[in-house]
Amino acid sequence: GRHEYFEDELELLKGIAELTSMAATSSELYRIATRSLEVLAGQMGFTESVLREMMAGVITADMHGRIAVFNKEAQRLTGFTFDEKGRATLSPDISLDENPLAPLERGMLEVMEAPSAIKEGEALIMKKDGEHIKVRYRIYPLVDGDDVLGVAAVFIEAA
Repeated sequence: GRHEYFEDELELLKGIAELTSMAATSSELYRIATRSLEVLAGQMGFTESVLREMMAGVITADMHGRIAVFNKEAQRLTGFTFDEKGRATLSPDISLDENPLAPLERGMLEVMEAPSAIKEGEALIMKKDGEHIKVRYRIYPLVDGDDVLGVAAVFIEAA
């Protein structure tokens, strides 16, 4: 039958492609990020213009684990800026003290290792100010034909 979207899935999808406000650390990462988002939009049957209007936190990383996209809503939800995160690589640390976005970053690394899977769930993350918030997330491999370009995490604050 038709795929039943869970209640907040459309909200999650809303953040995928804030291409207009997307910053990236280098032209190569920008190219990967832009292509990734085009691919993801295509995989989900959305147009980029629809995605651009939508709002959720989005983090993408390339296959070296370098963060390429950390959009405005990701910044708002976590308290971290693109400058703080855009130079970072994904960390496998489990502890929120060591890695405030641990569930998202570890999930992204797991999906990179097994790119056929989509990972989803709810988890606690820690904001820059130390506050814990619960988020609902989906993590997708960014695939272009046979090439895995990287990984995207899309998240919203859970009710």
